[in-house]
Amino acid sequence: IGNKYLADTEPWKTAKTDSARTATILNLSLQIVANLAIVCEPFLPFSTKKIYAFIHAKKFDWEKLGSFDLLPEGHELGKAELLFEKIEDETIEKQVEKLHATKAANEQEAYRAKPVKDNIIYDDFDKLDIRVGTVLECEKVPKADKLLRFLLDDGLSKRTILSGIAA
Repeated sequence: IGNKYLADTEPWKTAKTDSARTATILNLSLQIVANLAIVCEPFLPFSTKKIYAFIHAKKFDWEKLGSFDLLPEGHELGKAELLFEKIEDETIEKQVEKLHATKAANEQEAYRAKPVKDNIIYDDFDKLDIRVGTVLECEKVPKADKLLRFLLDDGLSKRTILSGIAA
């Protein structure tokens, strides 16, 4: 809001022709800055300290938010300084690489193979009836997210089975 206001009103152009208008534009802009200090204080405390130093003001109460009389007419300002430093692309790239490495390490650490079950003796295996069948039909089960109904032919008979493997 404040940046658009300054860009639209162009006080650098009105400074030579209309000093009263320029003073009003700058006053409103500084009132916006003071209000931003109130809003930003909880989550940008270091930047807010810089704003308060620039506007030569102590911390404003939340109740004052939205006021346009936070700074009196003729209020003297302190030295302006950058609120944020520019971050170079290579610095950003290094941080992104570091995050990817950390993510990969966390994923690898989080993966734990399931313990292998005990081996069975052949007699137990021989009791199993394992058959290969042909899928004749497959359809989603209504009102179910992942359930499929299969019609199989196992060579002896046709069977219907349900499986929770739908995507």
